[in-house]
Amino acid sequence: MKACVVTNFPFYSGTGKVPFNIWHKLRDGGICDADLFLTHYLSESEKSLGGNRGVKVLHPFTYDRSPILSRLMIYFADPFLLPKGYDVYHFGNHMIARFAQFLHIQTFSVPA
Repeated sequence: MKACVVTNFPFYSGTGKVPFNIWHKLRDGGICDADLFLTHYLSESEKSLGGNRGVKVLHPFTYDRSPILSRLMIYFADPFLLPKGYDVYHFGNHMIARFAQFLHIQTFSVPA
């Protein structure tokens, strides 16, 4: 099985820790082959942090350089940049998950 974890928050942030830890446990725990995709970096200095950890990035725009463009990318373009061919996806962003269903990526919700 191959898993794809997608987030728009860096691994050191509160919200970013969850997808990063899920990816880490799947990959390093021998559960399955897993990739982590970050939608974008928050700043230029953050690029070296993600690359050194095996994180893949969907688009090159940094949030601090263009907050409006980054927001538009997250909500309207990033879903089209999602990699295909994974058996299971975990989305750390509800908007990407919502649009992913239109790209023939099977999504489901867990009842509260």
